[in-house]
Amino acid sequence: MARCDIEASTIFPIPAVPVMKQPTIFFVDDEQNVLDGLRRVLRRKVRDWDLHFFLSADEALQKMEEMPVDAIVTDMRMPHMDGATFMKEVATRFPDTIRFILSGYADSESLGRALSYTHQFFAKPWDADVFVQLISQTLKQKELTIDDNIRPFITKLGSLPSLPSLYQELRKCIDDQGSLSDATKIVSKDVAMTAKILQMMNSAFFGFSQQITSISQAITLLGLDNLCSIVLSSQVFQPYKSKKGVDQEVLTEIIEHSLLTARLAQKFTLDETRNRALANEAFSAGLLHDIGKTVLLVQLPEVFQQVQLRAAEQIVPFHEAETELYHVTHAEVGGYLLGVWGLPQTLIDAVIFHHLPLRSDSVRYTIPGIVSMASLIATYRRPYTSGEITEEYWQQSTQDLTPELLARWTSIADDVLASLDETVGV
Repeated sequence: MARCDIEASTIFPIPAVPVMKQPTIFFVDDEQNVLDGLRRVLRRKVRDWDLHFFLSADEALQKMEEMPVDAIVTDMRMPHMDGATFMKEVATRFPDTIRFILSGYADSESLGRALSYTHQFFAKPWDADVFVQLISQTLKQKELTIDDNIRPFITKLGSLPSLPSLYQELRKCIDDQGSLSDATKIVSKDVAMTAKILQMMNSAFFGFSQQITSISQAITLLGLDNLCSIVLSSQVFQPYKSKKGVDQEVLTEIIEHSLLTARLAQKFTLDETRNRALANEAFSAGLLHDIGKTVLLVQLPEVFQQVQLRAAEQIVPFHEAETELYHVTHAEVGGYLLGVWGLPQTLIDAVIFHHLPLRSDSVRYTIPGIVSMASLIATYRRPYTSGEITEEYWQQSTQDLTPELLARWTSIADDVLASLDETVGV
């Protein structure tokens, strides 16, 4: 069946974005002619943005002590303090500020250091319209209805936790001169690796004409050498070091659920469209759909535990307990993060909308709908610590789906789960 391009917003109504105050944006470059060029390009935005220009990182940091800053754009190569060091300082002291690098220079080592603390890149020479559009999009995403106590923890996050065993496996693959296919299989197992690589490949720094939405495409374009020098040099692959530690057992459960959701989403998309590229996109979306849970687990473990307890006491799904306690869910947290990172809207939609009501048209014809269905089946058939639903909830959630579609995809899920059980010897 051919794909029907239905916008997610026509199926899942998106809440109105609140009116924004005039955002404050800092631009830092040690060359006056570059700052003058930025002033000329941004002249049309003076009524929308509060713009400030600085010739040094130290000067900008001093001013940031005096006023809140929504976004900062800096050059990479500067005297006294380079862009990577500056971004680390901003991330540490002002975690709620969105961070960009605008540069025509970046060696692999420096870029790798910067990736851990930077949300997006722009390459010189840059397209003025694209430059303004990407900043505008990121600022709008920053205004998603997210609890003010949660947002700073999201933007402070330089890299998401990865399972140490997967990190070591990828390092061994690269050191042993493994193939692109080998590296892709390893990276596809891990939510954090997938998210950061897609963030990097979709940044304006790489300048691809089309958005990169599948991890296999990203790694093929990146190549093993760059994968080693850029990605591994960042903190993406290092186990996240939290003061209170990360519950590795719960983290493993979340990642295993995400993997199952990704596999089901890929299978469902192939069943409906026979489109391999679209199926790979669905796989990436499924892998990232619960990234908000990882954020909460790592950055707000007390909140995570409170939600778990409330869900168990009330016998309700995790996201309903989140809404009751904090008026925000991990879906919104995850969508916010991916939006700040500049990932494709298809992936953002899949994350934000994966707990909204299912209908046959949305499930069959949109990536968010397919991922929503895949996540529901994965949770129903393989419940875990932060994901468990009752029979009543399952019946309620699937009542608007056609019996034929539900039976077909349930059968596909049975096959996938059976193959997984055979693999692990269950």
